[in-house]
Amino acid sequence: MMAQATHATPQTTPFHPEAGCPGWLQFLEESIQDAASIHALREWMAACLGDGPNEKALYLHGEICSGKSTLLSVLVGLAGDENIVGIDFSDAVSEFHCANIRGKRLVIGVGGPDPANMPLIKALLSGETIAGKEMYQQAFEFKPICSLVFHHNTAPDFERLGEGCRRRMLVVPFRGAFTESQRDPNLKNSLQEELPAIRAWVEAV
Repeated sequence: MMAQATHATPQTTPFHPEAGCPGWLQFLEESIQDAASIHALREWMAACLGDGPNEKALYLHGEICSGKSTLLSVLVGLAGDENIVGIDFSDAVSEFHCANIRGKRLVIGVGGPDPANMPLIKALLSGETIAGKEMYQQAFEFKPICSLVFHHNTAPDFERLGEGCRRRMLVVPFRGAFTESQRDPNLKNSLQEELPAIRAWVEAV
């Protein structure tokens, strides 16, 4: 008999509706370069701040140095380091891997998703009960509460992944590609300082 288990750490980024986030907005405009994609991303981020699972996975793709890792750093900052886990969905995901998802707010997919893992991805997005197991411990069941994000240099191959995967993913292309001289080495740090205002921007969608 599996034990039921659910727990989560509260998110830690405070809410400051009066603040602005000009650096964040400029980053989005220069990196994504599409108003509809930015709005869809904003709605997805708002769902991240909710209490339950996010019904769509976010898939970021673009060239190296296009801004994907910068956006990920903002998502991690909003969720809090203690609420993050990375899972390799390009290979088989075991109950031991799933145990690390329990209570996490943001699951970062390392590598592109494998078709064999689509049932698990679907369960994560819909909040279905899944099984986890820790070493030398009794197996347990829990309901995921996470948002799921993938990042890759290339767009997802939906012919391989299937139409069901397409319906469950928000694909955001990063159209900007910045040379060494164009990159701001302090951008990630400055966006971390804007996190309260970014949270307010997300909540105001």
